[in-house]
Amino acid sequence: MIGGLGPESTLDYTSASSPSIASAIRDGHYPEFIIVSVDLRKGLDFMEAGDLSGMVDFLLEAIGKLARGRRRLRDNLCEHASYCVR
Repeated sequence: MIGGLGPESTLDYTSASSPSIASAIRDGHYPEFIIVSVDLRKGLDFMEAGDLSGMVDFLLEAIGKLARGRRRLRDNLCEHASYCVR
């Protein structure tokens, strides 16, 4: 999840969605989240300047951080598991 565009909304989203997802999974486990918190002011500056290309780059950078976080999480889990699917 990309958070930080409104810190309170990030908290609300994770608080509200986690139980919903867990109940859909139905095995009592809660989902793992990777959150990249971005600078709200920086995003607003891009939008106020009409710099859509800058905004896209800003969001793509956050998406890249999510992907790297996912790889790190997977690699860490694989180090401690008896099996690993890559």
